[in-house]
Amino acid sequence: VGDASGYLNAYMLWQPEDSVDTAATWEMTCLLIGNAPQETCTVDVTPRRCQAFAPRPTMTCRWVNTDVATGSVVGTGTVVVDQYGLITVPQATVTKGKNRLAITIVGDIHPDGQLNALDLLRLANSWGKAPGEPGYDPACDLNGDGPVNAIDLLMFAKNWQK
Repeated sequence: VGDASGYLNAYMLWQPEDSVDTAATWEMTCLLIGNAPQETCTVDVTPRRCQAFAPRPTMTCRWVNTDVATGSVVGTGTVVVDQYGLITVPQATVTKGKNRLAITIVGDIHPDGQLNALDLLRLANSWGKAPGEPGYDPACDLNGDGPVNAIDLLMFAKNWQK
């Protein structure tokens, strides 16, 4: 029998039929199989065989893990793309329900897989605005705190022209 740690996808299933693989976003639903020894586990997830999602090395990406049944966010964070162009989301929670893991490129406001003048223009147009104000663009709130400010600009600058 032995310990199940260290296996590749030992008790996990992926649902490729509802996956998203665009220049700006990768998303996949995953779950534990019914006979998994626990209701929940944590796993490191590295998307492979992406067709369109290809952030460049050293870019920062944001990940969000959502419980599909409740719609609640169970985890979020940022990761840096490694030298091979791979992203590993560490310790993502997966349950026997379903979890939706989404990865996006930080600052790719005009979602085309790269940071360019189109993204900077949208950020500038929303600069200094907060939710509820005319001209506010929630896609420009890169750190998720509400207003579009210097913190968002710094996050954008980290990925600029990488």
